[in-house]
Formats: sequence, C-alpha cells, structure tokens
Amino acid sequence: IYINYRFSISPDRKEIVEITEKYINNGSKGGKSYEIFIKTRFDTNERLEISRRFYDEISNINQNVELTLSKGVLGYDYVKKIEKH
Repeated sequence: IYINYRFSISPDRKEIVEITEKYINNGSKGGKSYEIFIKTRFDTNERLEISRRFYDEISNINQNVELTLSKGVLGYDYVKKIEKH
C-alpha cells in the first residue's frame, strides 16, 4: 500500500460515491477508528477510515461524498481526499 500511494502515475480524478454505513471501531487497546462504507463499481461495502471530525459532519447513510482518486505505481486507485458532496 505504501509504495502504491507514494508514486502516482495518473492525474487526480473525482468520483461521487454513496455512503452505505457509518461505524465506530473500538480497538482492542482502547483506541477508536471512524469508518464509512461506500458503494464502488467493484464492491458495495468498501471500507474507508476517516477522521472523527469528518465522521461527525456526515449526517447519515445514503449521503454522497466526493473522493479525489489517483492511480498508484502498482496500478491501484487510492483515495487522496474525501469531502462532503
């Protein structure tokens, strides 16, 4: 993953996706991660970890967000930025 996102091989592009679920993951050592699940062309439940602030800004599921994507050196897309749409 580290190598893929460190070296982009394409210009950024935007994509609008729908949130299917919001989730707070309570880690085994007391930490929390804030996650959303989105619909993509490959999967209806693609998981993205987001900041707590962004998590709190999202009102509910079925909301759309805008992803800024880039293709990494290994040929896989990765999310550079996520914003409310």
